[in-house]
Amino acid sequence: MASRLSFGRWLPRLAHCTSRRAFPTGERACRRAMSVVRKDQKIWGLQLGEGECMISIDKENIKFSSGHFTIFSATERERMHGHNFGVQAEFLGMPDKDGMMGDYGVLKRILRDICADLDEYFLLPGLSDNLCVDTSPEGYVTVFFGEEGEREHVCTIAEGDVKVVLPVVNITVEELAGYLIESIKRDYQDKLMSMGVRAFSVRSVQGLRTLLLCLT
Repeated sequence: MASRLSFGRWLPRLAHCTSRRAFPTGERACRRAMSVVRKDQKIWGLQLGEGECMISIDKENIKFSSGHFTIFSATERERMHGHNFGVQAEFLGMPDKDGMMGDYGVLKRILRDICADLDEYFLLPGLSDNLCVDTSPEGYVTVFFGEEGEREHVCTIAEGDVKVVLPVVNITVEELAGYLIESIKRDYQDKLMSMGVRAFSVRSVQGLRTLLLCLT
């Protein structure tokens, strides 16, 4: 039986604060980033084997805009606000007989699809101990924050404007990067395997300075 991709538990996250200018952008830069490297070389923590390539995708239109608030403790949270979240990714594998590791357009569509699922929604964590979410028969979502028995009302929003099923403990770049990786694994693993991809990483960028890298 053919071995499956190493898409199990993603490794510990590496956090960086940096300027977006430090990273190449655009399709030309994406093509430049695809290079054959020597055995055992590492890029962003990914281990590349002999003859393998890495395709790096960083395009300004691969993003989602969402509302959220970060929970710091059972008694402290941010006020509701929004961000533009950029999504960048690296795909690692072996080129085929035609010298390509799949179609770049397919990889970009995968990233755009997972962004579209979150775009223009208010994001709520489904695994937080400090949040309670009630949905009414009339189609409204009411959010309460705090410890059990001492919860305060945060907001009431139309159900269609809220993503309340995210399997995360908080809406942070750390949790979102992990969620995006799990979404790609769930929906696109077979497609990526057919393209020769054996591993990938995802970076969630909030605004221009906060960057988080998660690895498979």
